[in-house]
Amino acid sequence: MSVKILTNTPTSGEFPEFYFGEHFRQTLWVEFVDNEYEKWISCFQCDYPNVLNEVLVDKENKSAFIVSGGVGYLIDIKNRELKSMVSYKMKYVSDNKKNRYKIRVKIFG
Repeated sequence: MSVKILTNTPTSGEFPEFYFGEHFRQTLWVEFVDNEYEKWISCFQCDYPNVLNEVLVDKENKSAFIVSGGVGYLIDIKNRELKSMVSYKMKYVSDNKKNRYKIRVKIFG
């Protein structure tokens, strides 16, 4: 079982594809190989591509938590379904000291 972030957009139709998110101006592609060694790929909405992209898998290889541009997706690997999504809205606020910024984050889930 493996899950990895792809650096290039895969060829459409080569493997089963699943899409998570509402719009796809920026995307993060992830490759999954489940416990039965079946490969599939998934495209995740990525509103803030330079924020954080990461993949975490549970010990039993049943679920993966994908962070795509700071938005979290809990994926059921076997059923290829979204279990939960955590998103946020960011607001940059200047503190007027040498152009530093504070980020205010609201979490929705």
